Amino acid sequence: MIEVFRAVYYRQDRDHRLVRNDNDFLGDEFRVVDQARREVETTGGRFMVRSYEGTLADEQRVVWSWYWVAGRPAATPLDAKVAELRGLLEGRRDGIAIALSAPCRLDCEVVEERLADFVSGVAKALTQSPELSGAVP
Repeated sequence: MIEVFRAVYYRQDRDHRLVRNDNDFLGDEFRVVDQARREVETTGGRFMVRSYEGTLADEQRVVWSWYWVAGRPAATPLDAKVAELRGLLEGRRDGIAIALSAPCRLDCEVVEERLADFVSGVAKALTQSPELSGAVP
């Protein structure tokens, strides 16, 4: 089972920001054992995600996270801030925070492969902002 978290910010402002100190993909209870950047390939191209391996409630898990800011991928909060600045110059303030999580029941490498397959199939849907595509009035 893959759990999906997706937060869409149609227009960031002072009170509603994609990257803040109190916004965290992992939460206080997650204990990180390993982390790395990982390249993901989709039909729309390649981009980087952050991969975390750790434990939550005595369960070993893998979490992948990334941002989609003003139509650009960003793996880290710093990358997202840079993309926000570029977006502002283009008149865009939209952003999406995305995280996928799955338990490592047998092998975390198998989970990483499952996440890669999942992302390659749904990346476009995860990064599509309904308001920007005209689906939301």
